[in-house]
Amino acid sequence: MTTTTPTYSMKRLKQAVSDATQNYTGHVTASTEFHAPADFLQNDADRHSEALRGLLLIVE
Repeated sequence: MTTTTPTYSMKRLKQAVSDATQNYTGHVTASTEFHAPADFLQNDADRHSEALRGLLLIVE
């Protein structure tokens, strides 16, 4: 699951996964977190420029 919106923090992205899988009878875990690479241009003074986030999900 990925997002490019600056309004989603990693915490909020994890909550969205939790909400989406709430009724799933199996098991879902977020195994890896992804952020923008170091060479991805962003403004350090503006946290909204850190918009690229992702989670690698394992669905059992």
